[in-house]
Order: sequence, then C-alpha cells, then structure tokens
Amino acid sequence: MAGLVKTTNVHVRSKDFVDIRKEIWYAQYLSSICDAINSYATKKKFLKAVKDNKGGLRVFGVEGDIRFGIRTKYEWIALQEDCEAAFLQGTLKYRPTFVRVKFEDLEDELEWLEKSGKVRYGVLASCPSQIGDDVRIMDKVRDICSEYDNISVNFSSGDNVVNGLFQVAHGGGGAAEEPAPAARVSPVVSPAVEAIALEHSAPVKVSLTESKESVHLMGVYELCDSKARSGSPMYVNHNAGDETKPKCYLYRADGSTHNGARDGLWIACDDEGEVAANQGLIRSVQADADLPTAAGLTWIQAEGIVVTEGEAAGLAWIKGEPERAAAAEKTAAEACANAPSKVTLAGREGRWEGLMG
Repeated sequence: MAGLVKTTNVHVRSKDFVDIRKEIWYAQYLSSICDAINSYATKKKFLKAVKDNKGGLRVFGVEGDIRFGIRTKYEWIALQEDCEAAFLQGTLKYRPTFVRVKFEDLEDELEWLEKSGKVRYGVLASCPSQIGDDVRIMDKVRDICSEYDNISVNFSSGDNVVNGLFQVAHGGGGAAEEPAPAARVSPVVSPAVEAIALEHSAPVKVSLTESKESVHLMGVYELCDSKARSGSPMYVNHNAGDETKPKCYLYRADGSTHNGARDGLWIACDDEGEVAANQGLIRSVQADADLPTAAGLTWIQAEGIVVTEGEAAGLAWIKGEPERAAAAEKTAAEACANAPSKVTLAGREGRWEGLMG
C-alpha cells in the first residue's frame, strides 16, 4: 500500500549482549580448546578408530547460572561457531560433538568416555565459576574430570598460569593497594573476572600489608569470578598455592546480619563461612567505599584499634606502641562518652536467667 511504512521495534536490555570475541581473553581461550582437540584428533589410535567407526570426540560444557555467568553462555555459542569455521578452514583436524550438561548430570555424561571397544576423548571447555551459592563449581568439575585419563580441562579461570606469572591491574591505589606492574597491560583473566573488573572499575589484584596483629591475612588478593552477596567485587588470597594455609577473603558486607550495622563495610577474613556472616578480623570504618582501594579508607582490628591508611603502602597499620595506645585511648573515650548510665537485660530463662536484671 502506497505511503505505508513498516516499522519494527526491538527491545533489548543494555547488558543482554556481550561481544565475546572482542574481549582480550577469548583468543587465548579458543586456541587452548582447538589445541586440545587437535592433540587428540591426530593420535594414530584415534584416527584408526574413526576409520572403523569406533572413535569419538566431544567438547563438554557445564550449564551456567545466568546471574553470575553471562560470559559462560556467550563463550559456548562463539566456541561452536569458531570451531566449525576452523574445521572448514582445515586448521581444526576434527569436527567434535558439543555437549552441554547440568552440573549434577556431568558424572553420568562422562561415562561416555569409557565405552568398551571405543576410542573416545573429551575436552571440558566451559564451566561457570558459580551456580547459586556454590562458588567452588570449577574445583568440583576439575575433581570429577581427574578420574579420567582421556579428557582435558580447558575452561577459562582466574587461577590460570598466565595470571599467576604476570601481575596486571585495572585501577589506582588506596587503602588496599594493587601490586604495581612494570607496565600497565590488559589482564588475561577469566570471562567472569573480566566482567566484574570492567563493571566496577576494580583492580584485578590488591595487597594487604603491614598488620602485625593479623599477619596471616596479609598478602596478594585476586579478584574472584563471583561477587559477594552485597553485589560488590570479592577478592581471595590463595597464599601462593600453599594448601597448608587457609584461603583468605576480602569482601564488602551486606545488611543481612548485625542488624544492618556492617552494611557496606569492607572485611577481611580467613574462613569462607565468615563471608556469609559478615565477619572477619579486619574491617573498614567507612561503609561508603565502592572498592577497598578507595583513598582515605580507615580500618579497624577486631580488638577495636582504629588505624588510618599509610602513604603509598596500602593498608598501613599502627607503626609503634605510642600510636597504638593513643588510638586505643581515643576509642575507649568515645565509647564511654556515648554509653548509657543504666541498661536492663530481660527475656531469657534457664542458664541465662542469672544475667537478667
């Protein structure tokens, strides 16, 4: 019909699409997957089995939680497309079958690898860092795959070799400092870590230093591939891989405990269970800092000693007994000035009854 113009409205949320191929980690990731496929596909044993219709190669992916793993979704789509293109080009030597499974079904699915009379290989290429409240999905998947000699684990994660060898960071210093690299370069991190770093302008690594009271909490903390319950970035200190020491966490608390009193505080702890309880030996005084590197952020020990940040050292703690004593005296004086003259305890029976009054 003359004069009639057709229009189409498409509604798209701003964060719905991620161009995964433009992100700096993806090329290295794709190369790793294709190298693993080619390594299996060129084995003489496998070639003979394929000729006899007894060979198979599957690329496995664990379904992600869309709340935490949007890049897990997009990497899986891009990986299939790029592997097909590479196969048609001739650089990928075999066209694998792609299988995406729920985490709880993974063990059953991997039994395919052990079919009698067959020569089969697998590549675990995609895995979310978190499903629901479980932030150890990657470790659990690695453990499941360790039962088999004919599958390689090649999903992208924040604890890879590149991240361990090269120190990289996004932002500037403050109360918790970043290890300064010789030159600022783009970080090679997992998709989830990269997303969180970009969303919050967060450094990939921060350092806690100079605490004499909580030495075990000091060290380099790496940005996690999942957020704290508060929605803010969370960091973990792996203690350079020393499994005799507990992992330590640096996170921002939410208002779900302590009557909301710790909402927004940054806290360091040495037990993953303390994260959910908003507990830890070290915490910030201010609650309005989006990052632990915020300039001017002050910190408090569990004992109640308030300390201020140092010059360029990051978390700079009390540097002598006079300063410590003065801080303790000031803290006690402020507490006494605000204390009520009388309090009443009531409402408990049994062994607590003697404390009421």
